[in-house]
Amino acid sequence: MNSAVATQVTWTLVVLLLSPVLIESQRSPFTGQGCEVVDLIFILDRSWSLRSPENFQKELNFVAQVVSVLDFDKSRVSVVTFSDDADLNIKFNDYFRLDDFQRAVRALPWIGGNTYTHKAIEMMLQEYNQHVRDRAGITTIGVVVTDGGSTDPYKLEDVVKVVHNDRIEMFAIGVGDEVNQQELEMLASGYDHVYLLNDLNSLSDVQDKLTARFCRGTPAPSTQAPPQDITDCSEPVDLVFVLDSSWSLMTETNFQKELKFVTDVVSALSEQMGQSRLSVITFSDQATLAISFSVYSTKSDFVQKVLNLPWIGGNTYTDKALEMMYKQFDRFREVGRRPVGVVITDGGSTDPFRTQSVIKKVKEKGITMFAIGVGMSINKEELKMIASQPVAEHEFMVDDLDGLNMLRSTLVSRLCPGPTKTPLCRSEPADIFFLVDKSSSLKNRGNFLKELEFIARIIDTIIVGVGPDDSRVGLISFSTEALLEFGMSEYTSNEAVKRAVLALNFTTGDTYTHKAFDIMIDQFKRFQRTSSRVKKIGFVVTDGQSTDPNSLKQSIREVQALGIEMYAVGCCEISGAGDFDSEELLMMASDPSNVFHVDDLDDLRTISVELNLKKCT
Repeated sequence: MNSAVATQVTWTLVVLLLSPVLIESQRSPFTGQGCEVVDLIFILDRSWSLRSPENFQKELNFVAQVVSVLDFDKSRVSVVTFSDDADLNIKFNDYFRLDDFQRAVRALPWIGGNTYTHKAIEMMLQEYNQHVRDRAGITTIGVVVTDGGSTDPYKLEDVVKVVHNDRIEMFAIGVGDEVNQQELEMLASGYDHVYLLNDLNSLSDVQDKLTARFCRGTPAPSTQAPPQDITDCSEPVDLVFVLDSSWSLMTETNFQKELKFVTDVVSALSEQMGQSRLSVITFSDQATLAISFSVYSTKSDFVQKVLNLPWIGGNTYTDKALEMMYKQFDRFREVGRRPVGVVITDGGSTDPFRTQSVIKKVKEKGITMFAIGVGMSINKEELKMIASQPVAEHEFMVDDLDGLNMLRSTLVSRLCPGPTKTPLCRSEPADIFFLVDKSSSLKNRGNFLKELEFIARIIDTIIVGVGPDDSRVGLISFSTEALLEFGMSEYTSNEAVKRAVLALNFTTGDTYTHKAFDIMIDQFKRFQRTSSRVKKIGFVVTDGQSTDPNSLKQSIREVQALGIEMYAVGCCEISGAGDFDSEELLMMASDPSNVFHVDDLDDLRTISVELNLKKCT
């Protein structure tokens, strides 16, 4: 395969998932000497779950440290921040001095909001596309820093497909307990591109790996065990690899890269393939049945045979290899085995007309075909003819043989007919009532507003609307009396609900919590939706013990009978009348994990509450 194709622009995407508590980055040991020229894009999470401007600032400091090894006379850096929307805060051509860039990035504001990762990646692609023609041959690296899963994983999946189709090499680094590992694996190009860190004290190690990527050219090895590819090969497969062995590969080393890709794919499939059979055909002037169909009890037997195959050299008679493939399928075909062929080639067939004729026979025999083209000399139309329908899922293009590594996970996930799709999680609909304390112990509206702002942040984590997949929100305030401030159908968007919440008036009185419970019970009885998918959730925010605990116990029993999932947040008694009754807090909540207790209302900003609304498919 022609090495001249290396002039294509290569992308590398690195994904970091951060827990809310960030640490200071350390100076990279690299000095910039020997570092390649790169275009570097940082994509930074600025959502509510970061909890504070100080934590966002630590993200910015991390960026400032990573870029310190670059030669700003030649390399360029861009920054995108995202939450509900994405902003291109710093463009590639904005700064050409390191200190100017560092000052600008450290001044970026924390916004808050949800985690719409796909919007940021779309903006990254826009920035790249505007400059790709001017920077031919320059590696572009994207670094995504986020603290959790995407709010809209389905749209993220679509954007990632574009990234993969553009042959973007992707790394995924997860930190902390809130990492969505399936999303990381979807983003990454392979298991050796995934890094999982226990805590942010290891962030300096990630910094060194990033700088090693563009100062040494290759990433440091992953410390994690290879994850299992999500496949189902319980139906036996007859799998034939058809490998180009022509002169255009140029070297034995390049042919070995083809062989290594085959062994990587088989290794990923080995635990799932059961009684599947494997075979390899190589071709140049002639086609050679290098490894005939056999069931391999251990992957090492097959791997060793593949790695020992010789490079032949010659022309590219693809037709002869495809003919040998379908004849082998005819000879060994068994009921219940699915025939699959994977063709890897770096050029058009020497006899394209006969190749077209053979491809028709392959299609007539119902063989599932994957076609992988390498380099600029490939015959794209011929590749499309080889690939099965839909072509977009069976045809791949890479710039050079090193790019095969990026296809491993994608090919593995498509070779088997079972549930190959990476699990995605989405928010299930819920009917939610917030019960908010506005008794005298809060003292003033400023403290009451702290409760309301906390509720507004929780509303940001759900999707409010009128559709069957949307959630509804109502709110009840309570002191001596309880008041239905608004019902579940009154406001039909997140912004409308938040405006109503933040506009509530403060009153005074005692803490008759049970009266709020009774209104909530009545509302659920009268207005609950019939779909079993819709959860019923109650969320209590209070600063003190109930004035009538016996009545509260009775109300709680009725809540439990209705299947309402309860969350409870309690704070110290501001009036100083005594400590909060933690047992009552536990009694109100459906589960101890649904209880949150803070010493001061200001500490509500430090609580990250995720309602149990995720459903993964």
